[in-house]
Amino acid sequence: MKTASGLMLAALLLGGPVACVSETVQTAPERDRHAPAKPSRPAGVVPEQMTLSAGAPSDSDGNLFPDMIPVVVFLFGDTRRYELPITAKGTFEFFLAGPDGAELGHWVFAPDDAARAVGETMAGKCYRFALRMAPDRDRMSSRPASLRAIFTNSETNERVFSPGTTTIRVGAGE
Repeated sequence: MKTASGLMLAALLLGGPVACVSETVQTAPERDRHAPAKPSRPAGVVPEQMTLSAGAPSDSDGNLFPDMIPVVVFLFGDTRRYELPITAKGTFEFFLAGPDGAELGHWVFAPDDAARAVGETMAGKCYRFALRMAPDRDRMSSRPASLRAIFTNSETNERVFSPGTTTIRVGAGE
């Protein structure tokens, strides 16, 4: 018996034959990791509608007054023909007004600037802009402001207006 135990111990230490346990690891089935193909935009679909959203302004110049407004714009054509957001060559114009209607800011992005603002989201193509208020135009008490936009198509000269306005809070304090 002593001999058998000694042989087992020697086999373990020298890497001899020992019993092994085999495990089968289950893995998730292979998935197609490619994004689904988006339908191609039909000819003749041009911007007809716009959605405009604005984030909370931030202080980009360190004077403790918010002066940079992040904006995202989606353009849509005839959604009965093509439901996804589209892009087009054109000019964006933004208008910011205070509660009394006084102009607080006006920005124009030429077609080349607008083309550089194109981004991709889960919803599709969009335009991302950073509207910076002119120096000293940001120094005001906190108040609501209305932002609206107009897109002018370079090819058709047609204009697309944001529906209504987007309300943001500008200035500092309560």
